[in-house]
Amino acid sequence: MIVLNPYTKRIFIAASIVLAVFFVLIQCHDLSADTVYDCDAKENRDTPTTIEIVLSQKWKGQTEEVKRSFISGTEAVKVRVKFFPFLDPPTNIGIGKCVTSESARLAIRAAIKYSGKVDRLIFQDILPHHWIKIGSTDLPELTWIPISPGDLEHLADPALTTDQFQSLYRQLATPKERKKPFGMGSKELPDHDASAVQVLSHKWHPDTVWERIGKTKFVWEATVRNNSDTRKRVFVYYDLLDENNFPLARNMANQFIEPHQTIVVASDSYIESVELPRVKTSRATIKIGSTH
Repeated sequence: MIVLNPYTKRIFIAASIVLAVFFVLIQCHDLSADTVYDCDAKENRDTPTTIEIVLSQKWKGQTEEVKRSFISGTEAVKVRVKFFPFLDPPTNIGIGKCVTSESARLAIRAAIKYSGKVDRLIFQDILPHHWIKIGSTDLPELTWIPISPGDLEHLADPALTTDQFQSLYRQLATPKERKKPFGMGSKELPDHDASAVQVLSHKWHPDTVWERIGKTKFVWEATVRNNSDTRKRVFVYYDLLDENNFPLARNMANQFIEPHQTIVVASDSYIESVELPRVKTSRATIKIGSTH
C-alpha cells in the first residue's frame, strides 16, 4: 500500500479536479455543437432516415410488408422492426428535426395502421435528428405529449412543407405540464389562450393554374388581432371546404403578433384543379404556440 504525504495528496486531488473539469468541458462542447446541427449541411443532407417501429405480436410474419409502408421512392430510409413481448406497444410516435414532411406523413399513416392510433408525440429534443420512433418503449413516459385527433390530422396535412411540419410538430410536442421532483406530481404550465387572439376576417382566391400537374394555386389571407397584453405566436390554419364542410385543401402559416396589434397573415398552397368547383366556403382557425 502506497502512503501519500499531505502535499502529494493535495497535488493528486488538484489534478483530479482539473481532469474532471476538462471532461465536463468536452461534454459541454459536444452538447453545444449539437444544438446548432444543420440538417441541410452538405455532410448531413444525404443521411438516411432511420425508422424504428415496435409492433404487437400479431404482425409477426409481415415484417417485409411493414417495411414497404415506409418506402417513398424518393428518400433513403432504414427500417428496424421490433416486436413487443406483451399485448400492445405504446401508441406514440417521435419524429426527429431533420425528417422530411413526406417521410413523417408516411410514418404517421403506418403508425395508425399498425398500432391502431397515435395519441402521443415524443418530445423532439431527446430524439436523434434523422430518426422516427413508433411505439417506443425505451423513452420515459414524461416525454410523451398527448395529441388530439384533430391536431394529428393537421400534422398529417399533405400541404405542409417540411419547415411548416417541423414547426407544428415542435409546437404540439411541447410539454403541457412540468414534472416535479421525487414523485411530487406535476405542475401545469401556463396555458396558451387562443381566445386572446381572434380572426377578424379572411378571404382567398384562385391564382396560377398548373395544367401539367393538374393543380391550381390559391392565395389566402386572414386578418388577426391580438387582444392580450403579451406577444403571441399564432398558427393560422386555412381550409377550403365543400358543401359538407369537408376540407378539400389546407394550408398553414405562423407569425408573431405584438400586444393589441392587428396583422394580416397570408400564404398560398395548391388544390387539385378538378376539386376547385366543389369549393363552397373557407375557414380560418388559430392556435397559439410558444413565443420561444
